[in-house]
Amino acid sequence: MSKKKKDTNTCAFKWCLHGGCGGELHSHDGKKYHDDCFRASQDYDIIRDLWSKHFKKEKDTYAKLAMTYKRLLLEKGHDSDFILFCVRYGITNKILHYPPGLFYLDEDSKIKAAYAKKQCNERAREIRKLQEELKRKKMINEESVEFEYKPKNKNFLDIFG
Repeated sequence: MSKKKKDTNTCAFKWCLHGGCGGELHSHDGKKYHDDCFRASQDYDIIRDLWSKHFKKEKDTYAKLAMTYKRLLLEKGHDSDFILFCVRYGITNKILHYPPGLFYLDEDSKIKAAYAKKQCNERAREIRKLQEELKRKKMINEESVEFEYKPKNKNFLDIFG
């Protein structure tokens, strides 16, 4: 029996956003991923950890969670960061109780507005950070200016003119 050789130019994420191949693959943890697929994989791991920490486990909880995540990611086209935000929002506000509940949260206008605000704040922080770094580099590159003070020889009689 011959073993099938696995194609090394395919993405290792089981729900690849690019159909498995195509695009630029980068090596992470010994496997090759697209950058956004790797981020989606990491976000799913965080979601599973949050779920196990905040909810009781039933026998098919993780299967439902995986199915929900896959549908939101691939069929509805949501960014993995938005799905993670929905989970955190649902946990914080105590409005998420079961995995398919994410389908309701992704439609909520309040959550969409909160996510947009979060993204704007993150971009503003990044811009401020870049501006501070540019200022620091500019200050380092500028030459230091030296001043020399030469006092005039004056005596007490100069006060009277």
